[in-house]
Amino acid sequence: PNPYILTRKNKYYFRDYYAVINTLCIDLLFGEEELKYTGRMMLPIIIPNQKFILPEKAESIHYSGAEFQTRITEFKRITRHDSQDTLILIEIPITSNIDKRSFPENVMKFAEKRGLFCKRAYAQQSKEMLELYNKYRERGKKIENLYFCGRQAEFKCWSMSETVNSAHWLVNNKF
Repeated sequence: PNPYILTRKNKYYFRDYYAVINTLCIDLLFGEEELKYTGRMMLPIIIPNQKFILPEKAESIHYSGAEFQTRITEFKRITRHDSQDTLILIEIPITSNIDKRSFPENVMKFAEKRGLFCKRAYAQQSKEMLELYNKYRERGKKIENLYFCGRQAEFKCWSMSETVNSAHWLVNNKF
């Protein structure tokens, strides 16, 4: 095989590179859409005249998968920005079969334009999907210089710290 990435203007052959690191959903890399994910909607909310919302030193609060929201993040804690107002982001899981018409059209346009809505956020960790993922991994092993890194490429439900650790491990152990 002579694998490549096709863009609007060019073909980029893997053989021309020392390493190709894939962070995309592994099934999409092979031009397929078979793995199941849960999506997400992210709602940014500015709260005027509020120094902090979350408990002291907390940047995010994570909820179990059974809750309506997955996570609330307070950006002032992360960025250390000093302001009289605060910005929080509420992340809501969306099932993969959701009809976007369930949300007001202006909300969806705003969310899609700014990357606040995606159909593939959290890998569905069923036995069937994990077996299918492993078949894609086996296909990928046939390409010598192809490496998989990150939440979607490794089909994991990771936080950002785990995702960054995956990249750190890859660089330190493979190159």
